[in-house]
Amino acid sequence: FGTVSLVPGGRRVSDGGTLPEGASVVVEIDPTGARRVVGPDAARAGVVVADLATTLASPLGALVAALESDDSLPADDPFGQVARALSDLDLVIAIPAGVQLEQPIVVRWSVGAAGTVSVGRTFVILGDGASARILEEHLPDTPDVDPATSQRAWWDTVEVTLGDGASLEVAALQDFDPDVIAVVNRDATLGEDAHLIVVALGENSDLRVGFGSSGQAHWKPCAYHNPILVDLDGQGWKPNGDTLG
Repeated sequence: FGTVSLVPGGRRVSDGGTLPEGASVVVEIDPTGARRVVGPDAARAGVVVADLATTLASPLGALVAALESDDSLPADDPFGQVARALSDLDLVIAIPAGVQLEQPIVVRWSVGAAGTVSVGRTFVILGDGASARILEEHLPDTPDVDPATSQRAWWDTVEVTLGDGASLEVAALQDFDPDVIAVVNRDATLGEDAHLIVVALGENSDLRVGFGSSGQAHWKPCAYHNPILVDLDGQGWKPNGDTLG
């Protein structure tokens, strides 16, 4: 990145912001730090949203203890290793075993000023039998910017660990401005009978760059995968009862 520079200093996770209607938690992240609001239901359930050091010292320290080894990213993944080396924000969202969050967790990213790059890591940890939904919003702020005169970069990871029988649904609205170089590495470790669904959508984008004037050019970019079903004991995969309704 010849025209961007790293934001100096580490970023903190602090309280602040407004909880959207229908959400259990909101986290808003920009180059200055992360601000969180944990709703009353999530707080009573023991959900923790904090930096790694604070989470390790919390009642959920045992749940996230494996993160101390810092080996959740594959050693042969260069994109993930860039985030591991340069991250100035380690955000942890931890949900205790058995907790079923009915309302989604909203995570909003803003890139910041032209000429900067922010690099971070996001850990999502669910205990055995827990379930949650996450809505990621990659927010635009200068939709008419000219990429030829402005450049910014956002580099992050979403590292998921699901306990036995846990389930997580992730929807990502990827609508950064056209001058933003965005790199995200997603890695998951699933327990027995756990499942994970991820859908990524460019709601305000299209495919003109790749398809020109063809009929597909107006389509919205979308990527998704079906649930990953893991049979660890050789006795066949068993559903955990989540209807995804």
